Amino acid sequence: MSNQPVLPELPGFNPEGALKLLNNNIKLYTNVLKRFMGQYAGSYEKLSAQLAAIPADPEQLGELQREVHTLKGLSGTVGHPALQEAATRFDAAAKDPTAHSREEFAALADELLRQLDQALDVLKKAFPEA
Repeated sequence: MSNQPVLPELPGFNPEGALKLLNNNIKLYTNVLKRFMGQYAGSYEKLSAQLAAIPADPEQLGELQREVHTLKGLSGTVGHPALQEAATRFDAAAKDPTAHSREEFAALADELLRQLDQALDVLKKAFPEA
């Protein structure tokens, strides 16, 4: 009998890749997932409002771009490739804002929020006690 914790089902996540980054430490990975869930469940509304109110002046995207850049890195750490890809696309667009219309930013923001919402739903089901 193993003392190693068992991971719950995590649709959309790639635990194998994330565990490689964490020396296959399932307990640490579980803690990282719970912290990610707590951080983004608490700030989802703020991020959603920021993305919905993308400034007409693309130069004002700086703070939002930094938050999405952080999300991009963390989504890689927790092993959610679709969320990481959505964050990567928004991050890249925000680095060159004059090359993208407000509508393009809105579409990128919608996809980012959809992926984040799905990831949070999976984690809430996997860790209801957190």
